Amino acid sequence: MLDLSSESPIPLPLILPAVSLLLLAVAGLFAFHGWWSGRTRAGEAVTSWDVAAALTFLGCAAAILGEIEHVIEYFWLNDTRTKPAHG
Repeated sequence: MLDLSSESPIPLPLILPAVSLLLLAVAGLFAFHGWWSGRTRAGEAVTSWDVAAALTFLGCAAAILGEIEHVIEYFWLNDTRTKPAHG
């Protein structure tokens, strides 16, 4: 069983944005492979283009479902630059 109580290198609210970036990066690799191999995009068999399209769709869905406020808050709180003083 998956233990969600253990420490994760990625905070829980940032899982979907991280998965989105990962899926889009892998989709880019598959698209590059499809372009480099010179295969056609149409046909009966599944090609690299089809895999790239599916991964892009899943990556966009993960990005839409993820909360951008959590990402902004995470990077704002972990910013090492000086912040403006309140007051």
